[in-house]
Amino acid sequence: NPELEPSVGAVLVRPVRPDVAIFHVQRADADGRAHTWGPLGITEEAGLAARQIVLSCEELVDPSVTLSDPNRLLWPETKVVAVVPEPGGAHPAPLQGYWRRDHATYRDYHERTRSKEGFDGWSRDWVLGVPDRSAYLERIDREALRIRRHLFSAPIDYGDA
Repeated sequence: NPELEPSVGAVLVRPVRPDVAIFHVQRADADGRAHTWGPLGITEEAGLAARQIVLSCEELVDPSVTLSDPNRLLWPETKVVAVVPEPGGAHPAPLQGYWRRDHATYRDYHERTRSKEGFDGWSRDWVLGVPDRSAYLERIDREALRIRRHLFSAPIDYGDA
């Protein structure tokens, strides 16, 4: 059994290799370079494991912006097959510097999706029954979720002598 490691008696688990990973980031350029920050979890690893990446972003920026801080680039741009500017695209999740977590939407989801029937109803209301992005955005209070007080980090120096 090639999945068994006899020396320790462990079963080996093959790595997850998704065809596509989709991420919403703070900013990206049209060439597929993206900056993201905040609680990232396994975002970087998931992107590296995927064969291709699709990005949605709050801001589409000039490449000079993304290239100005190469330490924020989590994946090679050669893996990115699409960049979609879509402000609020992480909803109901928070996005540091842009959006708060929509607790009411999460609560509604958790309460309604405890059964298949509940999930079907929630899905009709929030996915299948929403004709387009504009209609979706009309259903949420974006102003209540928007970050208003910005706390910028100190600049860093990438210069040389």
